Amino acid sequence: MTPLHNFIAERREDFRSTTRSMLLKLISSGADLRLRDKTGRTALDIFLLQLTTSDSLGTDRGIYTDGLLAALSEDGRMLGSACAHHGRPIREKLLPKLIAQGAPNDAGLVLMALFPVLPDGINSINPWSLPDMDPQAMFPNFERSRQPIKLNIIAFLALQGASDDQLLHFFRPLLDVDRDDPRDYTTTQHERFKGERRLAFRLAAERGLSMKRKAMRTATLAAASTGDLAALRTFVEDLDWNVAHAENDEGRTALSLAAAEGHLDVVRYLLERKVPTEVKDEMGRTALSRAAMHGQLDVVKMLMEYGAAVAISVEELVRFGRSGEVVEFLRDYEARMEGSAAGDVEMGNAEMA
Repeated sequence: MTPLHNFIAERREDFRSTTRSMLLKLISSGADLRLRDKTGRTALDIFLLQLTTSDSLGTDRGIYTDGLLAALSEDGRMLGSACAHHGRPIREKLLPKLIAQGAPNDAGLVLMALFPVLPDGINSINPWSLPDMDPQAMFPNFERSRQPIKLNIIAFLALQGASDDQLLHFFRPLLDVDRDDPRDYTTTQHERFKGERRLAFRLAAERGLSMKRKAMRTATLAAASTGDLAALRTFVEDLDWNVAHAENDEGRTALSLAAAEGHLDVVRYLLERKVPTEVKDEMGRTALSRAAMHGQLDVVKMLMEYGAAVAISVEELVRFGRSGEVVEFLRDYEARMEGSAAGDVEMGNAEMA
């Protein structure tokens, strides 16, 4: 065994910051991470075995330092084959333990290494949609975990793309509801979940997790689309997030999402922050167009008051089967604009005569 193999084997269950410092020294002094011992194991293989069999790693806080796994795996490049070799223990034991220890960077590397080879043309995939990657199965002892560990788990799942439905399972133990009465949970889950999700995202941002930008973008857009003005103010004012730069994968801005849902107070707040009103999404729709398509008359009027262009016609709305107050309002607006334009032409002709 090499000195690196021996060092890791002697650590057993204690992987604090001093261990990380000594590991980095060994690696920087020329230790070959790819060398194998007589049994065919690399230093990384021994390290993963130590971590997955450790009883204290998932319970005793502070015995692991984020970055150890990255140092031993060449920033994750060696993890793919290692995870394939160790299989289920990586999913069911190591990943939950790293998250519980507050090691999001190493946990993120493990999660990426568990992905299958992606088909041609696909650049990303939601890990929680993959077989054997069910969050509930991965954290069976969640309810018995201490509160800080619960929040670590929730923040990590949210940052790595878990859906709202998947996250609700983990928020439920945090909610003060009668678990024997499902009606109680149904009537309270949405508002409380929204508040707990805001807390999880804020914790993620404050802790400087590796995907802070993604977390803040997702949180900002979620707050706008659900009408959570308090959360939006937190992200923009307390955490200094530039809301004007937040767009989802379809090019929808916070203003576009809030406008479509009719969240007038959020729309007003965003307009007062001088966010652009003419940004078009992938479908070529502005925030006003989205509001009109969804029948949000008050939002349409407010956007027009702030100078937003009417970038959708009555003809287009009717073609998409829309009717009601918004259509009538815009029909009157078009008539006024046509009348005003005709008046300008007549006045110009009269002046020329």
